[in-house]
Amino acid sequence: MGVRLWPRFNPHAAIKIPGMAYQPPLIGSKMLLNFNAISMPDISFYILVIAVGLAIIALIIDKKSKRNPEYV
Repeated sequence: MGVRLWPRFNPHAAIKIPGMAYQPPLIGSKMLLNFNAISMPDISFYILVIAVGLAIIALIIDKKSKRNPEYV
């Protein structure tokens, strides 16, 4: 008859492990079942941080220039 290479699992069965849910981390790493899920910021995050920083600096300079017109 031969050897079955693949076991016959129920295709409708859900994997449920008490205390475990698949929720990857927002930033960092986390063990999910038997694998490590890693989530790190990419280039767009760094661009966003630089843009927000420049906007804050621009607002500070604008506020100071309105108080003291010779500042600029």
